[in-house]
Amino acid sequence: MTVLIRFADAVDVVTRVLAAAACAAICIVMGAQVYFRYVMNDSLLWSEELAVWLMVWMVFLAAPVLTLRNEHVTVTAGIQLMPKRAQAMLVILAKVLALVLLIFLAYYGWVAFGQSFHRLSPTMRISSRWAKLAIPVGSLLMTLMGLAAIARDIVALRKSDQAHFDRQVSPPEPVGDI
Repeated sequence: MTVLIRFADAVDVVTRVLAAAACAAICIVMGAQVYFRYVMNDSLLWSEELAVWLMVWMVFLAAPVLTLRNEHVTVTAGIQLMPKRAQAMLVILAKVLALVLLIFLAYYGWVAFGQSFHRLSPTMRISSRWAKLAIPVGSLLMTLMGLAAIARDIVALRKSDQAHFDRQVSPPEPVGDI
């Protein structure tokens, strides 16, 4: 289990860097578009396409990071009413069910990537299959991170570390004055 967790932590670093790079590239491309549009009076025709494709990849690279850290949006109101041991089991069960969904998503994303119905982007002339590749790649990365999160949960369950599960079930502390 520790090998899986270490591998997931290493993949986490790489995906965070790639997602941040995609975000930075989006900002640069859109900043260049604004400059060319309003200063040079000439638009970059490819900028919107590239920004959308980068955003797709950014989302599918950032989602595994959230999966590993249990930071996806969750509704835990019903779970909070359960006994502590049941809470831990339900948290693990929810992650296992999410893995089943992710495996289906990875499979059908790969099927979509392999199909022949892709079109070329109008301005960049690149096949849309490369944007669609983000679906199986991101889903497989989320599956890996989900397995590592479950491994951490099992270790915490064996150690009777209820605080580990309380952090996942309890609502987050408010940030700042609202």
